[in-house]
Amino acid sequence: MSIKKKYYTAADIEKYHSGLLSAKEMHELEKAALDDPFLADALEGYGATPVNISADISDLEQRLRKKTKNDKGATSLRNSSAWWKIAAAIVVLAGAGFVAYELSRGNDHSKMSKLQEKKSDAQQEPATKNSTVKDSGTKPMSPLNQETVSLTVPAGAGKKPGKK
Repeated sequence: MSIKKKYYTAADIEKYHSGLLSAKEMHELEKAALDDPFLADALEGYGATPVNISADISDLEQRLRKKTKNDKGATSLRNSSAWWKIAAAIVVLAGAGFVAYELSRGNDHSKMSKLQEKKSDAQQEPATKNSTVKDSGTKPMSPLNQETVSLTVPAGAGKKPGKK
């Protein structure tokens, strides 16, 4: 069973209020308004004040056409693609600048590799007797960051409170 919905227009609402619809058509419109709160509001709103719907709709259409019409010589930002061209030019220039910067830095890569070799050589030096200090007994500390730490624990610090 398919239910065919009828869509009511402003003209139908105007006919309803002027009494030009038959009793069956009025009943169908009122029944549809029970299911559609927007239609119910429209019926109630147009019934409260006498309004010429046709004149209002034509006025709204005319004002809409006037606002959407482009003036001669004036271009709106939405309708032109100039800003896309500007954005594309910025992306291309930024990319070219980055590539040029990376190519001009070509000599710096060899300096960085020499520095890394020096670091790896310094880490591979033989360990002294103090270089095996461990942190929590799990990981050996780096010889560059070793510090001697002495902790003093007060007597009875490990006991639970309340027990003697």
